[in-house]
Amino acid sequence: MAVMMVGLVGALVVAKLVFPDDSAARGGASPVASAAPMTAPEGLREGGERITGDSALARWLDSYLPGRSAIRARVDFLSSLGEWTGNARGWVVKDGTARIGELRLWKPTLSARDYEFEFEAEIEKKGVSWVYRAADTGSYYATRIELVRPGAASGAMIVRYGKQGENVFARKALPLPVALDRKRPYRIAMLVAGTRFTTLIDGKVVDEWSDPRLVKGGVGFFAADGEQSILRWASFRERKSLWDRFVSANLLFAPQLLP
Repeated sequence: MAVMMVGLVGALVVAKLVFPDDSAARGGASPVASAAPMTAPEGLREGGERITGDSALARWLDSYLPGRSAIRARVDFLSSLGEWTGNARGWVVKDGTARIGELRLWKPTLSARDYEFEFEAEIEKKGVSWVYRAADTGSYYATRIELVRPGAASGAMIVRYGKQGENVFARKALPLPVALDRKRPYRIAMLVAGTRFTTLIDGKVVDEWSDPRLVKGGVGFFAADGEQSILRWASFRERKSLWDRFVSANLLFAPQLLP
């Protein structure tokens, strides 16, 4: 019994040293609290994706820790949308890009709670829209980048809200602090941690908000009325806390470990 408890504590300490801080997922500091608005968060490499790979030690430890491993996924739109669920109307996959149509969700992500979601999009007309914490096509948070005056300072808006069935809540539209243009690729990242949601465009923080209602669900895309946009790739990395790993394996509350 003592040996098992020592081993458990040791695994907790080592994993805490190797894996990213999960305080945001537990309601602590913001994942971008140390970065002033309009600055690149730590870990962003110029011209590259914000989501970085794990170290060899982290991958090794992840393979031996109990519980389900964190979800990692990437799509380059070089083939069909077999990993996506929802209405396929309006979607066109061609030459490594996907034109967005009706709401579709990325199936491997649907069981996640906290994560980093990043994609490269090009707006052809009006804007681009995506969802997160989506349990299904009727329950999700959504954010839309809308071009009002392409190329002009404060000529774009960010619109975000939640939806549960027919109920739309917490809707807000704000001017973006960056100038955006049509037919230019932008790297957009979404950090989902606890009740906090942060949006970045090309590594710059443009919005952060909170809401407690939806606690679990994946990501997806849809074209709002009048929108036309294309995707070049998307990446997903779940931020699964060490506590979640042990609880999911029933090690912290296993009857055989109790006195």
